[in-house]
Amino acid sequence: LGLAGCPGRRCRVVCTASGSEVVSVKLIAYGDAEEWPRAEGLALLGRAKERDAYNSEVVPIPLASKFEVDLVKSCFDSGRKLSMIDVVRILYEIGDIIRGLPWKEQGKQEAIQSMYDGRANGSIRREASMLEQMVSASPSEIVRLSLVEKETLSVDPLITGQLTVRREVATLFGKTYYSQEPEEIECRPGEVISLSQELNIPISMERWAWTLYSTRLAGDRDSNSLGFSEDIEFVESSKRDADTVKPVELLTNDEILGMSAPQLRTALRSAGIPSKTRSTRGELLTRLIPMIDESVRRAMLIDEAVQREDYGRASELQAGQSERSRVKQQLEEAVAEERYLDAQKLQERFDRLTEMRADPTQEEGSYDRYLDQDEWYKPVR
Repeated sequence: LGLAGCPGRRCRVVCTASGSEVVSVKLIAYGDAEEWPRAEGLALLGRAKERDAYNSEVVPIPLASKFEVDLVKSCFDSGRKLSMIDVVRILYEIGDIIRGLPWKEQGKQEAIQSMYDGRANGSIRREASMLEQMVSASPSEIVRLSLVEKETLSVDPLITGQLTVRREVATLFGKTYYSQEPEEIECRPGEVISLSQELNIPISMERWAWTLYSTRLAGDRDSNSLGFSEDIEFVESSKRDADTVKPVELLTNDEILGMSAPQLRTALRSAGIPSKTRSTRGELLTRLIPMIDESVRRAMLIDEAVQREDYGRASELQAGQSERSRVKQQLEEAVAEERYLDAQKLQERFDRLTEMRADPTQEEGSYDRYLDQDEWYKPVR
């Protein structure tokens, strides 16, 4: 791992505070990601005010692409003579940021042309410098550089970068005014880290991520090597709860209410719905409920209304039950009262009504009824 120093240039943009639930961090070290899954390199971020890197707590941020690794490393070398192919490649790699930035008419084309001119006259020799100059050419100011969690189908958290800017709206008497509405541009972690180093702006990281994933560096002050004082893995702590679950549409009311947050994430993942590791149980339930069986969903909504003592809403929900929902309720009552002969007949009727539905997770009448089977279809066939 190489130690990252602070650049000598000063930033001409202002980084504003973003609340008490974030930690300001900076790049402490960078290097290869040996045996790190799905990563080409590794960046270690420490608190922005920390002076002693050897005694710092750090958060490891995997760099998923070789370009991110080259981008971060280029912050600390003198650069090289870039070819035309290099410029094209770098502009392609940072294309999402370029497209997301606000531009005036012809401004983007002029900024891109200046990159080729800079290559020719030798003023642009590094990947990080090109990214910084493209961002600085935009008529905007940087409000914040952030690392945030993105929704994912993976058990592990997915950390992505975010560039927040405010668009320039007017210049009066030599003073520039910016929009009060910030614009957020999603980018890669390596791009945020590179901008942080080039512009000397600290990176905002959510406090929970710092608390959960930070570890302490351990190293010999007389050597050039750095190591970790403990094993670290960028994985969800409750992975043991993320076992395979039954299909979402087969879950019962009791099973759903008894699920922990990691189990709800697994259920959502099995239905192809991404989520965040820090989503609350209520947030996960809100996303799961539209995917479950309509009879189970209605029963849960009725129970919730009764708990709130909203009996008018509960009555309305009960009156709007489909035949399938009513049969399901009668089936559960028959089983509870040990009327097994009735339960068998009700089960057969419930199964038949389920077969007739094109999508039993949706409310009756919410889609074209001609997608469902007619009552006579199966017996005649």
